[in-house]
Amino acid sequence: MKKDLNFLEKKLLDLKNNISPNLHEFIINKSKIVDEYEENILKHYIKFQTDTSNKNYEKNLNFSQGVLKPILTKYKEEANKLILKLISENANCEYKSIKEGIQNNIDLYCEKNTALEIEEDKLINKYLKITGNLTVKSNKNLSINDLYGDLYDKNESIRKIAYLEIAQAYLEIQDKLKAIYEQLIRIRTEQAKNLNIEDFVKYSFKKLERHDYTALDCKNLAETIRYYFLPLKLAFQSKQLAQLNKEKLKPWDARISPYSDIKNVFFNSEEMLLKIAGNILVKVDPYFGCVFEEIKRNSGFDLEVRPNKASGGFSEFLPFSKQSFIFMNLLGTHDDLVTLIHEMGHAIHHDLIKDIQINEYKKLPMEIAEFAAMSLELLTMDYWDIGFEDTISLNKAKLEQFRAIIEFLPLTIIVDQFQHWIYNKPNHTQEERNHYFKSLVTYYDNDYTDWSDCKDWKGAQWLSIIHIFESPFYYIEYAIAQIAALQLYKNYRESPQKTIEKFKHALSQGSKISVREAYNLAGVSFDFSEKTILSIIQFIEEEVEFLEGEITKATTS
Repeated sequence: MKKDLNFLEKKLLDLKNNISPNLHEFIINKSKIVDEYEENILKHYIKFQTDTSNKNYEKNLNFSQGVLKPILTKYKEEANKLILKLISENANCEYKSIKEGIQNNIDLYCEKNTALEIEEDKLINKYLKITGNLTVKSNKNLSINDLYGDLYDKNESIRKIAYLEIAQAYLEIQDKLKAIYEQLIRIRTEQAKNLNIEDFVKYSFKKLERHDYTALDCKNLAETIRYYFLPLKLAFQSKQLAQLNKEKLKPWDARISPYSDIKNVFFNSEEMLLKIAGNILVKVDPYFGCVFEEIKRNSGFDLEVRPNKASGGFSEFLPFSKQSFIFMNLLGTHDDLVTLIHEMGHAIHHDLIKDIQINEYKKLPMEIAEFAAMSLELLTMDYWDIGFEDTISLNKAKLEQFRAIIEFLPLTIIVDQFQHWIYNKPNHTQEERNHYFKSLVTYYDNDYTDWSDCKDWKGAQWLSIIHIFESPFYYIEYAIAQIAALQLYKNYRESPQKTIEKFKHALSQGSKISVREAYNLAGVSFDFSEKTILSIIQFIEEEVEFLEGEITKATTS
């Protein structure tokens, strides 16, 4: 790693002494250097996630984030200034399209913030380590991640024990997590202040280059989802109540519905899950299958649950080697297939942009990234038959997919609106924070759920949402992308091949175009009007009615 540091420092010195480089060569070479060192940092991040207790992994990550990353940031800053100068001097320059992004990066650079970002990374790693080491209170050898599969169990006592064990595990360390978050709020507020930006909300929108919507649009989208999608969620929940013969649902009932009794053929078998996912992707598009097989050849899957492994799932792109790495924790349920397909959506997106030579064009807006992943979940549904024992289970799996989408949408806006409040009121108290989260759950997710057995957890669920700690303001994208993905699936049902080709073409543009333009290229609209939303809801209702009818036919024949 010392060698990497010396090389980067030399490159920075060469850059300062290079007065008039060839612009094309300079941009390409700069991109290669950035790709190589960003990949090195990413690899250390991935390793640490795979085992948060490994001291060497932690040491390497601290070095890459605390020493290499600041040098790389400085290198990018100096390079960007030079590129901007040369572009401005050349009226016919072909790189004018990256000027705005480069200027934005320069505007956001601040040496004081580099030190704050190192501190921020350390706090995030501390969160990952603490939560990655969570074990079951009654069995310290069992990871909390092992319990999530029990939330799908038909036996309520098993679900209840698992849910309360997970909640209790987080509540027992809540003081540590809250202390981390308060430091993150302080650091992030200071980052905005150092750049004379009013608050961290505005800083984040600038950093994320959100040009297609505003904070007010996020608020309006939240109200739209509450008004149009919440009734659909309540309709699904009334079916849950009937299935469970209850007057009120408990929080541990969320994954149990008339459709959740699904018999898959990959239960608890990583090998079988990978085989089925690969076969499904080939059927949707042969190219998707090729991407999958390449990841498999490169040992790019880490799916098993084990002690000290971080929770959740992700797909990371290694830009220099042009490979993807997929990380998740198997539950032994149908959700494993959906999660794997979701992460493959990101990986396919990565593959489509891997040969773009310029860094700035490979920075994927999260609204497009999640559109890729959520769309692939839906596009594969017509080929899920190979993963289930019978057609009833297949149709239930499809119904459960629609139900899960509607179930998740309120959470996307709760987390987003929670963060707007957090950073607009950075001096709030811990009590106010939990109370506000609880009030958002009540307002945006007003449902049939009885929280009397775990009242404290209702306001503290945010502690388990990694995005809130690691990637501030990364959540509204799920709502935006889901609405677009449903439009795409509707198009796919009418014209499969044309929709797939447009989808791939849109994703292949990387960040050369805006979110709105990418959606348009894919054949969907960046639009949350009543007309668009009602069309989507009608489509879902028709699909649900058809699939339920198919199940009725199969059970009565």
